[in-house]
Amino acid sequence: MTLIELKKYLIKVLMHKKAIVVGVSLILFGFILFLDNGLHYNFNVLFLNYLIIIISIVQIFSSKTMPFSLHGITNLFFLFFIGLAPALQFKQGIHFMGVNGGLSPSNFLYGNFIFLVIIVLYTLLYKYFLKGKSNHNEIINKSFHFYANKTKNNCSLWSTTISLGALPC
Repeated sequence: MTLIELKKYLIKVLMHKKAIVVGVSLILFGFILFLDNGLHYNFNVLFLNYLIIIISIVQIFSSKTMPFSLHGITNLFFLFFIGLAPALQFKQGIHFMGVNGGLSPSNFLYGNFIFLVIIVLYTLLYKYFLKGKSNHNEIINKSFHFYANKTKNNCSLWSTTISLGALPC
């Protein structure tokens, strides 16, 4: 078995494991959301939260080349703070900032719909702008060589290199 065949085999095994993790996660989050064990239950509100969770989980595990990236961390934020937390707060009747009656289900629906549109637009724009970039490492190398040739000062070279490390992946 050559090194290339081994690499292809390992990628195939890892992709299979990712599919299992995604499937188990979606089933687990489905049980958490759709069990009628809270003060409030509205299928429409919880279904929109579940859509947000589905999109986030799929995007977290979508990258083959960069398992840890700013895109993955952003989707992890969407998963917990836009998808899961508001659904659990809605089900348990938790409200903040002195709102006595809490938010109505229609307010949660509007908010979830707005967040769903934002997440879909973010994902589509990310994929659109990612297509134009051939390889993240190539961009950093080209930028590093450009600034290394233009600058002779080590301080400005290192500050440029550090700022390039903050590029979105």
